[in-house]
Amino acid sequence: MEILLNSTAYIELRRPGQAVGDMRKAGFRNAMLELGICSGAGDFLFTDKARKETLENGFIFIPDDPSRIAEKLDVLLDTFRKKEINLPVAHATPLCFPNDGREPDRDLYFRVLEEEVRFAAKLGCRAIVVSPFHLQGTDEEVFEYNRQKYLWLSEIANEVFEKDTENRGDHPMKILIENQYKPFEGHLVRGMLSDTAEIIEWLDRLNGEANRADAFGFCLNIGHCNVCAQDIYEFAYALKGRIDAVMLYDNDGQNDDTLIPFTAISGGRSATNWHEVIKGLRSISFDGYLIMDIGANAANFPIILMPELLGLVYRLAEYFKWQIRMADAMKKYDHVVLFGAGNMCRNYMKNYGEQYPPLFTCDNNSARWGEEFCGLTIESPEKLKSLPENTGIFICNVYYREIEKQLRDMGITESVEYFNDEYLQTFYMDRLKGL
Repeated sequence: MEILLNSTAYIELRRPGQAVGDMRKAGFRNAMLELGICSGAGDFLFTDKARKETLENGFIFIPDDPSRIAEKLDVLLDTFRKKEINLPVAHATPLCFPNDGREPDRDLYFRVLEEEVRFAAKLGCRAIVVSPFHLQGTDEEVFEYNRQKYLWLSEIANEVFEKDTENRGDHPMKILIENQYKPFEGHLVRGMLSDTAEIIEWLDRLNGEANRADAFGFCLNIGHCNVCAQDIYEFAYALKGRIDAVMLYDNDGQNDDTLIPFTAISGGRSATNWHEVIKGLRSISFDGYLIMDIGANAANFPIILMPELLGLVYRLAEYFKWQIRMADAMKKYDHVVLFGAGNMCRNYMKNYGEQYPPLFTCDNNSARWGEEFCGLTIESPEKLKSLPENTGIFICNVYYREIEKQLRDMGITESVEYFNDEYLQTFYMDRLKGL
């Protein structure tokens, strides 16, 4: 799984050194290139007139000269290279329709998309997220219009792949479609590609016509699912094997703000069901691009504290990766032992005990040594000093750092892992007492 940051919310295109340096120090080695900010719209949105029109009409300006994309990005791309931050994924300019019913210049918009896809492919991006084009009509009419657009963009990616020998990888850049919402009577409701059956049909038909099974993929936008009040576990599970990227951020369930996960709290409860997010992505063994988007937070956060904010976001990304790929740690070892003989140990045995059976578990309570618990013998921690080669010790207790220090003091510094039961598929609700 690759961790990416959607970085353009707080990077000054003309002087990106400090922001990109902060990203690198926080731990990020990959970023998503948001082309909509860089393809000429940036300068326009800095004018008072544009701000006023944007607030009143809700549209994104499309530049008259799409070929200026490279010119706008020269300094930023050079800074990414110097800081050794890769750009595996790009995001094409989304088209937002004016609230007053005006139609956009479609020809100009598609010129922008063509330039952006061509630019991202030459840059060596492995995927680009391209939102579907919204229009009125039957489902088949909408698909047919978008089919032509997507196949045309895929041909452009193929063309660059065939001609460019410097940046190309093993196959042409992949086009990723993304689930959408739409405004309705002052609310955000389910829009295009918010139905999993529709997504599967689009992907199968597009890949079939492209004569390549991996020409098109899917980007799951968690924020979009949340404002549409969708069951994210069921959504992800239905798309098993088809999700290439996940756009991960929080919001209040009503507005599509890009907030740090676990921070949109209302009435003491999280507005996003993170249990279902992690459980859903774990159920499909997701191993694609995990894209952290904190645009709303970053745009309103003190610059001087940005390094600390980015450090937190990277740790959160690592946390999600750890939770989603929980079983990967067990696969590394020939043998497994547990530290802890309580609720977490029991949940380990219920979910992973058959596939990764522990040799034993241990506990600091000497009164329990020799006792049988969930089919395991409870041993003294001292027995951890004489384990077979390539044995992982999984701490099954919320006092992770204390127990890890205890193990270090015993001379055990390697093969120590944390196990967590907050987001398991099967969970015992009747907690054990007195342990």
